[in-house]
Amino acid sequence: MKRGTLTAAIATVSLALCSMASGATIMDLGDVAIQGESGANTFFYIYKTGGGTLSWDSSNLVVPVDVSNYGYTVTYFTPQTLVNTGDKLTLSLTAKVSAVSSSSSAFRVALLDSNDVRVTENGTGTTAYRSDDFNNYLGYAAYCRANNGTAGSGEAFYLRNKSYPIITASGAVTAVTGSPTINNLNATADTNFTYAMSIEKTASGVQVSVNVNGQGWQSVDPGTAYTTFDTASIFLMGNTTMTLGSMSVDFVPEPATMGLLAAGLGGLAARRRRR
Repeated sequence: MKRGTLTAAIATVSLALCSMASGATIMDLGDVAIQGESGANTFFYIYKTGGGTLSWDSSNLVVPVDVSNYGYTVTYFTPQTLVNTGDKLTLSLTAKVSAVSSSSSAFRVALLDSNDVRVTENGTGTTAYRSDDFNNYLGYAAYCRANNGTAGSGEAFYLRNKSYPIITASGAVTAVTGSPTINNLNATADTNFTYAMSIEKTASGVQVSVNVNGQGWQSVDPGTAYTTFDTASIFLMGNTTMTLGSMSVDFVPEPATMGLLAAGLGGLAARRRRR
């Protein structure tokens, strides 16, 4: 290979590695589909009673929930595994609810591994909202409430580690040891809030963190139970309708490895130039 060609190739690969180090978007709301549409990442909606169907309001995804019942979305993305210390997966969203219940307004987000068992259609009704397809889903969930006031003791980080036909029901989870209480969203009807849930492999275990409107909480699962993820789910109860303005899942690899690779390629290019 000619020197100029090799140098250009090294530069191209180096730039690509630097880009990888800054992260890659695995799923974006602008690219998803709902049932009946074609798309790489399909949103499915599972609800008990009083719900409806997912719909689009321009580029916003509308998720209807009856105030006295609950529903949850499920969407899938290309499996991502946290291999090295510093590898990180983040689900970010901007949303609003049309009404906030003063008593029961659960808002739960989960990042999970489906173990290659994926639902293929919406589910509704007193039995269809429970699916055996979810029995083997494993991962982490963050529980909080949308309403104002003091958070309850159950608003915390959980391992989704039990066989159960509802993704984020109490029968499906075990609290992460030492988890802090996650404050309420303090949402206001028809006003956007921002939310991000991250899972990062650290030297001491898997760190799960949540940031709501700039306020954050985190906890470490020292058992490093789960490191592969391909599923995102949002559970709603007591919030009449949620409108997702944006939502994405991003994977950021451990930066030192990418940096060393890029630096090595840069050094090779410099050595070629000195010749």
